[in-house]
Amino acid sequence: MAACVADGETVIENAAQEPEVVDLANLLNACGARVRGAGSARICVTGVPPSKLTGCEHTVIPDRIEAGTLLAAGAITHSTVSLSPVVPGHLAAVIAKLHAVGCRVTCADSGNPADPFAMTPTRLTLHPASRLRATDVKTLPYPGFPTDMQAQFTALLTQCEGASTVHETVFENRMKHVRELQRMGAQIKIHGADVATVSGHDARAASTADKEDGAPGELVVVSGLGPNARQALQGALVRASDLRAGAALILAALAAEGTTTLASMAQVDRGYESLDLKLLSLGADVRRVEAVE
Repeated sequence: MAACVADGETVIENAAQEPEVVDLANLLNACGARVRGAGSARICVTGVPPSKLTGCEHTVIPDRIEAGTLLAAGAITHSTVSLSPVVPGHLAAVIAKLHAVGCRVTCADSGNPADPFAMTPTRLTLHPASRLRATDVKTLPYPGFPTDMQAQFTALLTQCEGASTVHETVFENRMKHVRELQRMGAQIKIHGADVATVSGHDARAASTADKEDGAPGELVVVSGLGPNARQALQGALVRASDLRAGAALILAALAAEGTTTLASMAQVDRGYESLDLKLLSLGADVRRVEAVE
């Protein structure tokens, strides 16, 4: 943004290619800026005088992480969920993993499978799996699986049959939700700062000897459920250490027995608008209460 009014041309190498960057560039260009290459690894910005910039009308793209979180909520509760508006192409990696665990994601209007290349907002419907299957997740820069969905899928994988791995390659120290999931009864062992082994109820523990091939602090091994078992998460008092950890704990709470109380809801509010009300509209038993000092 500073480069838009700087003298000369600014070149940003190794730029993020996420849809939000493209959307910001579209907004700036509509205001009179000269931004080229957004959506690629190289962005060029030619500065213009501030007097050349004007206001404009711009519609922000749908939040792909909020949509992914609500789709995961449907998956973990074995519920059908429809969302609109969603850009399927922005969620291609998440939709692929939802298919991998046994769910189906379709366009609500046609009933056809969601097009991973579609860039037009539409309504998507998640059809739940009768049995959730294990899958491996590796976070990557866009268009790979988003790190902002890693915590939510870690919660989801506790309800899947078989062993799964979650490999975090984008950010360090992004497994703090694991300790809070332990409070809910998830059988998780921590290796180092962020590496964990998760064992499902009545499931044979997975060997991590041949799976920990990533750098320390990056790998989670999830030993999922036996064919006739669901990991019995229990309601508990848990705390959201960050935005996505809070979302993951809410998903776990939806699948847990009993009542879960989530402290630090303000963390979740930073990235989700009225998530509690949206879940309530989907049939969840959730309510916001005043914190007691």
